[in-house]
Amino acid sequence: MACQGAGEARGSIGHLPEGPLAPTAVARDLDQRQPTGTGSVDDITSEVQGGGSLPPSAAMTLWNGVLWLHLLAMGFFVGGQLMLAAVVVPVLRGAGDRGPLRAAARRFGIGTLIAVVVSIATGAAMASHYHLWSDSTLHVKIGLVIVVLVLIGAHMRRPQWRLLDVAVFAVSLAIVWLGIVVAGG
Repeated sequence: MACQGAGEARGSIGHLPEGPLAPTAVARDLDQRQPTGTGSVDDITSEVQGGGSLPPSAAMTLWNGVLWLHLLAMGFFVGGQLMLAAVVVPVLRGAGDRGPLRAAARRFGIGTLIAVVVSIATGAAMASHYHLWSDSTLHVKIGLVIVVLVLIGAHMRRPQWRLLDVAVFAVSLAIVWLGIVVAGG
């Protein structure tokens, strides 16, 4: 039988696999699994590539999704600041009407609020899951998140103070850097 292929190794076509790779077995393993490693980028990459305790077909876990949301929210927050500072404000500042600039800032503010809430929720979940609460770098990162929140509050009261924009952006970049350090990169 020269035609014996991968389909027969996994079970006949049209049937779900049985044994440890059965969907219910994989789901059960995911629910019972203890976190491995430190949650570092290397550990996550190892899991995605099948080097962790999960079979390669189940490597995309809930925690990969949480990390993705965390990075998406961070990208919106920091990238949005850069876009506003480098493009929107310089273009709209020259116009006599401040309405479009205020509208853009207001809309970004709503997105920022959502991004910050998502970042805090996903960050706290990952810190708990990967047992990182005792990490001193994480403590510094959390402190800088608090500083950014205070600076944003001050910016909302004094939007004309350009130094606050620069401070929020600089501290945000420091938070991103510390996120990389916490992840083990």
